[in-house]
Amino acid sequence: MPEDIGTGGSGGTAGSGGGGSMPSAGSPGTGGTPASDAGDAGPRDGGRTTLLDNPVADLPQDLVDVGIYTAIPSLTMTDARAFYYEPKHALWSNGLEKSRFMVLPKGAKIDTSVRDAWNFPVGTLFVKTFSYRDSTGKVIPIETRLIRRVSDTGEVFEQWTFDVYEWNAGGTAAKLIDIKLRTPRQAIVDGKTITHNIPKLADCWNCHIANKTPIIGFDELRLNSVLQGQTQAQLDKVIGSGWLSAAPAKPWLVITDPNPLQEQVFQYIQANCAHCHNGEERLEPGARYPGLDLRWDKILKNTVNIMTMTVGTASGYRIVPGDPSKSILFLGVSRQGSAEVKPMPLVGVDVVDAKAVEMLRQWITALKP
Repeated sequence: MPEDIGTGGSGGTAGSGGGGSMPSAGSPGTGGTPASDAGDAGPRDGGRTTLLDNPVADLPQDLVDVGIYTAIPSLTMTDARAFYYEPKHALWSNGLEKSRFMVLPKGAKIDTSVRDAWNFPVGTLFVKTFSYRDSTGKVIPIETRLIRRVSDTGEVFEQWTFDVYEWNAGGTAAKLIDIKLRTPRQAIVDGKTITHNIPKLADCWNCHIANKTPIIGFDELRLNSVLQGQTQAQLDKVIGSGWLSAAPAKPWLVITDPNPLQEQVFQYIQANCAHCHNGEERLEPGARYPGLDLRWDKILKNTVNIMTMTVGTASGYRIVPGDPSKSILFLGVSRQGSAEVKPMPLVGVDVVDAKAVEMLRQWITALKP
């Protein structure tokens, strides 16, 4: 993921996600911000007020006025209130690099009473920037997404907002855009030019209302990891900052299996499928998804030699041991099936994850009938 974008705090050093050098331990962008400073009200940055000072205010037109990045066009300097994190099991997004931040209002806590559905307080802000590298290795941001908790009453779509700032071609500035429709953008991944679609609002809701909480990836399971160059688990940092109503009981949740290949498959499906296919009641009334549960500990039971429900894809067996070519789940992820096989995931993927396809192929081939 991102090697040098947006992980240092204000005045901090450039950092990275997996695969690059991280900021020094304890720097603001790595979770070292004291809890008393998180989401502190009042203007920063020389007295200039930003969205971080009042996260439920009207959105500014320019990303610079959100306040996450303090020296745009540089993405290596971020506000001290922004907590950088990387989900242990990350969603595939066309091979693009991503940097993620969470800002919690001062004094507020995340309600962890439901272990796998944390409840975030009003004023919580999540920020994620999608980038690629040009032929010279320069990081070019494409879009920065914002998710905000603006209310704790009404339907879920009244409590949360989803917005996007689109960066210009040079990656020097980003403006708030209308996301009624998808916006195609060109990017370079592994030396190839691809089309990445900035999502429309309906795409955002399709995934986030199917999850048990509108926030995907900031939870016990995904924070139970130590980032490269660090010595403390991300979850330990969150607990130490005083941001949780109660620390999760140990042992913390982890995806594991005696078979290393099967463990990787479970991790991938959990990250890319389970936020929609989890067997849970949908957050928004009227939302319809097949009742397929693909949480990692349910995968084998609900896929191997199990027929599809036919409401979401072609009729057939989800997993046919030893035969990927007849396995609907494989055909959906690889996009190699007939027109009746619905590609999965439905949104957010314009480029197939070739490594994941090969991993699934090997796994299914090795399964015993």
